[in-house]
Amino acid sequence: MLWEKSSSAVSTQGDGHQSCSTVWREHWLACRTFQISESCYRYERKLCDENAEIADWLVRLTTTHRTWGFGLCFLYLRNVKGYA
Repeated sequence: MLWEKSSSAVSTQGDGHQSCSTVWREHWLACRTFQISESCYRYERKLCDENAEIADWLVRLTTTHRTWGFGLCFLYLRNVKGYA
């Protein structure tokens, strides 16, 4: 395998940090091992105030309407409250 040959040439900089190519190989190997894309590996969620507001609404809805499932909560937030 390609990574086996190149992993023997691992080098560190004087301050103990690994070089970019070594870090890239580690990410590549992790993605190959778990069969995920590199964009999935690097994904970071973006939080916004609207998410917290929707979460608050979901808690209120499920407390008030215990028989409502996800579908009804979703439709209520989309059609009545205007979240798209």
